[in-house]
Amino acid sequence: QPWPFPNSLMMGFTAEYAGGELRLEEAEIADAGWFTVDNMPNTPTKVSISGQLIAAFVAEQKGSQ
Repeated sequence: QPWPFPNSLMMGFTAEYAGGELRLEEAEIADAGWFTVDNMPNTPTKVSISGQLIAAFVAEQKGSQ
């Protein structure tokens, strides 16, 4: 859902990954993985906050190559 519920604030964050293996909280997340910028799966459009965060990350990575 690209918008918050009524009277709610939607926020997005980025973080640095220190290392280690992915461990899923299966009640929350069904699947997870690490991807290179050039090998991304289908991603949400920029209408969603997750799409905005992914697009910003990709632009940053491609700018530093």
